[in-house]
Amino acid sequence: MFTLRLRPSDREASLVKILHETPDLQDDAGAPSLELTNGGTIEFRNVSFSYDGPVPVLQGINLTIPAGRTTAIVGMSGHGKSTLFSLIMRMADVTEGEILIDGQDIRRVAQGDLRSHIAYVNHSFVAFPGTIYYNIAYGTVSRGELASKDEVVEAAKAVNLYDTIMGREDGFDAKLNGSGSKMSGGELQRMGIARALVKKSPILLLDEATAALDTATETKIMDYIRNSKKSRTTVIIAHRISTIMDADQIVVLGHGRVAELGTHNELVVKGGIYAEMWAKTQADSLSDMPTVVDKPIGP
Repeated sequence: MFTLRLRPSDREASLVKILHETPDLQDDAGAPSLELTNGGTIEFRNVSFSYDGPVPVLQGINLTIPAGRTTAIVGMSGHGKSTLFSLIMRMADVTEGEILIDGQDIRRVAQGDLRSHIAYVNHSFVAFPGTIYYNIAYGTVSRGELASKDEVVEAAKAVNLYDTIMGREDGFDAKLNGSGSKMSGGELQRMGIARALVKKSPILLLDEATAALDTATETKIMDYIRNSKKSRTTVIIAHRISTIMDADQIVVLGHGRVAELGTHNELVVKGGIYAEMWAKTQADSLSDMPTVVDKPIGP
């Protein structure tokens, strides 16, 4: 059994405070909440974006990400994939065009409320000093509470981490430091996904979130997400095509533009950029020797 601890330590509280510092982008006065009337449909309308330089990272993006479906985004590094996620979460504002969620321009709604509807996971899990339970349960902090024991257990099982946790001497009460030491890279990634799952947000963004996992574990997690009773709009960035073959639509970015759009089979038949990526994947799978990717990190 493990103990529920709802009050974080002073050090944990200081880390939480940093996460809630005033952002650079300010809300409009009286900005309303985001109203999800269509399940979380995301639309990019003629979106362009550039950092301080003259060369745009994204150019003229027109794209609809349907509610309740899985959309994958692939392309070479530096072609704007992660930038799309930053714009959806309004970590930056578009240079041109607009991004809508269920018809609402995200620049006109309250940032905190916008992000409360989004769960984001990247390849690097941010661990807080505290128990494994706390690190997963923190996913629901935006609703003013920590996830329940049952929610944490369900999420841990979904990411194939429950047995590993219970195999530790203190189970979910095992303590982590700020680096999550003595846990493997794959375990930390699964904790990150579990933290996102307990949030139960209608929009789930996964940015290379399974890069350190073996194929079997990755497949199990993606099957759970796709087959979950809770409908969610899932957007996945991945280099491994095996991660996204079953996506409802695949977006191929090239030089900041939507170069191709379709299902896996449609894009393979088309014979374009994605087909070349798929062919390379097939060739690599024949030549690669088995390796262990879930390696321990830290001391």
